[in-house]
Amino acid sequence: MNEKYLGLTLLSFILIFSLGTMIVETLEGTKITTSEYVGLTDDLGLILFFAFYWFIAYFLFCLVGFLVNRYLHSFIIKIVLFLALSLSMAHWFFNHLYGYGDYINEYNLNIGTFYIIFFLCGLIYSVLEHLMYREQLK
Repeated sequence: MNEKYLGLTLLSFILIFSLGTMIVETLEGTKITTSEYVGLTDDLGLILFFAFYWFIAYFLFCLVGFLVNRYLHSFIIKIVLFLALSLSMAHWFFNHLYGYGDYINEYNLNIGTFYIIFFLCGLIYSVLEHLMYREQLK
């Protein structure tokens, strides 16, 4: 893998999943009407925490992409694995952002929104990553 490929995949990963995070925060986070909840827009520490999380998640995606590209050469397997990682990220993110039930039950938050948005993010990223990988091979 060359630097251009890694840079483009990192940039696309951060943009896609940050946009997905903002969408789910807008859809679900705005249901919370208490002043205790600061959300992603008001707390710099929380923003930095999730930015660090995106870098860790990106390296997991890179590892999966590298292993599939190197040994299996299957776009379908890569999509399935990327989608599984995306859905597990959605589950983790939902629980960490909304406190494992504190806000979830009180404000009737729906984890399905997270699953749908992160599924779409994972699908978009897997297609872009595959196109960048194919372009790198030329």
